[in-house]
Amino acid sequence: MYTKQEIIIRSYREGKSQRQISRELQISRKTVRKYLREHEEALQSAVSEAAGRTSNLSRAPIYKKV
Repeated sequence: MYTKQEIIIRSYREGKSQRQISRELQISRKTVRKYLREHEEALQSAVSEAAGRTSNLSRAPIYKKV
């Protein structure tokens, strides 16, 4: 079973507009926009976290002097 958010995201990726999705699912267009925005923010945060990890890997190691 798919969640509402998964259905909305899949429909949007297929090229449907927010208005088409809202009509098909009989929900508000604002709700569709909210789910798409939440998904986009989650993707952006995942990308920024991954970028932060890779930038740490590209630096030279720092060794402590004993």
